[in-house]
Amino acid sequence: MKSEKELLIGFVSHVFKSSDTENDTFSHSALAKLSLTSIRMVASDALEACSGLKKMQQDKLSSELQELGLPPLEAYQNRGFKEFLKIVGRGKIRKEKELRVIQSLSETTILSPEHQKIAYELLDTYN
Repeated sequence: MKSEKELLIGFVSHVFKSSDTENDTFSHSALAKLSLTSIRMVASDALEACSGLKKMQQDKLSSELQELGLPPLEAYQNRGFKEFLKIVGRGKIRKEKELRVIQSLSETTILSPEHQKIAYELLDTYN
């Protein structure tokens, strides 16, 4: 499974894709050099940019993201999904609040089958 950083890099580089590949600030290689915190900030900017898109454009972007093996746009817009990625990165549910996030997301279509499997594993191992 891709890490939170890899998912966010894929999302940002697709939203801000450019035809100038040599000087592309948002290329995979340029973004990979940034810290996770910086990537999260850029991803927030990308989400803000997407909020101005028409519904049809958002649907098209979601389809393109899924074709690339990334979660749909709706997942990135979901606050719980962001928290889910942090918990998965850590590999352990620490608090009851995190437990509720995982429980609520595990029953939605926001998560891919791979992410759902991980969510169920986290729920099974929670003490």
